[in-house]
Amino acid sequence: MATKGEIKLIARLTAAETMIQHILFMIASSKPDPVGELEAFRDRVLSEYSEVTLRGFDAASSDLLAQELHDALDELLSVAIARAQGSRQ
Repeated sequence: MATKGEIKLIARLTAAETMIQHILFMIASSKPDPVGELEAFRDRVLSEYSEVTLRGFDAASSDLLAQELHDALDELLSVAIARAQGSRQ
């Protein structure tokens, strides 16, 4: 069972993700091609984090954290892209 602190952390992270997705959508929606803008941004970000080494972690932990970060960024940006695609229909 999750502790109260863990539940608060999950709630705050989820709220932050939701706000970031909304902000990305709002910024991109002011562009002529919001979907293309977000897709290009996602490609750049994921490329930058595809081979990142995180200091302070052993190699296995660094690889795991880098993959988790990559997956989290991909999910966050994919939701923003899906929202932008939905707004164009």
